[in-house]
Amino acid sequence: MQYIWLVLCSLIWRLVRAGKDWTNSGYPDIRGPTFGQCNVNISTTQILYLCDPDQILSSGDRIRLNIMMEKLAVDTPCPCQRRSQCSSGSNRITSFHGFIVSIALVNNLQMNFHSPSEQQLTDRAGSFCKTLEGRWALGDCGNSVLIFVWQHYKKLIIWPARLAERYVTLEERKRIISNVNDLIQTDRWAEALETVVADIETELKGEPEDRVDTGTLSLIIAVGVASLLTILITCCVCAFRCCGNLTPEDDTKSLSHNDSSFASSLNQKPFVRNNFVRRSESRSPKFPLRSATLSLEPQPINFYVEPSDTTMV
Repeated sequence: MQYIWLVLCSLIWRLVRAGKDWTNSGYPDIRGPTFGQCNVNISTTQILYLCDPDQILSSGDRIRLNIMMEKLAVDTPCPCQRRSQCSSGSNRITSFHGFIVSIALVNNLQMNFHSPSEQQLTDRAGSFCKTLEGRWALGDCGNSVLIFVWQHYKKLIIWPARLAERYVTLEERKRIISNVNDLIQTDRWAEALETVVADIETELKGEPEDRVDTGTLSLIIAVGVASLLTILITCCVCAFRCCGNLTPEDDTKSLSHNDSSFASSLNQKPFVRNNFVRRSESRSPKFPLRSATLSLEPQPINFYVEPSDTTMV
C-alpha cells in the first residue's frame, strides 16, 4: 500500500511539473527545507549533492552519483586558507571536505523567448547557475563546482567557483563536455554525468593554473606611472624656477641699471697717471694711409744738389 502511494505521488508530481518551468528562486534547495523535492534517498548522516526534481535520472543513478560526489569531497584536499572553512559538521560521516561538486537537473527553465538563440540559452543557464550557487552555499572559499543539466535543450554546463576555476579552466571544461557530447545528444545523462564527475575529480586533484593577479599588476602599473609623473612635474618646476623666475619689475630694474652704467662710462674722466694726460689730441691717424693701388709710372729723380756753403769765418 505504501509503495502504491509513493508511485501515485510521483505521478501527481510529474503532472504538476509537466506544464511548469523552473525559475531561479523556485528550484529546490539541497541545504534548505525543500531538499525532499530533489528525489534522492539518503541517510541522515550523508550530505546531499544532487537534485533531480523532474526525475530525469533513475533512483539508482541518483544515489550512485551522490556517493561519487561525496567521495570526491573527501578525497580532494582543502584549498581554503582556514581549515574551519572545510568543516562538514560533527554529525556527518566525514568531518572535513575539499572541493564540493553538485549536480542540478531540470527539464526546462522559464524563459521569455519563444525561439531563443544559443547566446540567450547560455546567458540563461549562467544566470540560473549563479543564483543556485549562492542559494545552495556550496563552498566557503570558492571551492565548489556546479554541474547543470538542461534536458530540453540538451545542454550541460560546468560552473566552477572562483577558486575552483583555477583547477578546472575553460579549456578543460570544453574538453570534458566534448568527450560526453555523444552521450548528451542521446539522453544518456547518467553515463555522461559519471564521466564528467570523474574528469573533474582528476582536475581538482592536480595543480592549479598559475594566474597573474590583475589587481596587483594594475596597482604596480599605477604606482609606476604616478612616480614618473611626479618626477616629470618636479623637473619642470625646477626648470621654471631656474630659468624663468624674473618678474617684470626685476627686468625693468636690470635694464635701467645697465643704461646708467653705460652712461657713466661715457662721462667718466680721462685716465690720468702721474698727472700726465694720456688722451691724444691729434685728429690725424697715427699712421699715414697708403694708396690702395700702386702706381706703375716711375717717380722722377731729383738731381738738384743744394750748393754747399763755402763761406769761411
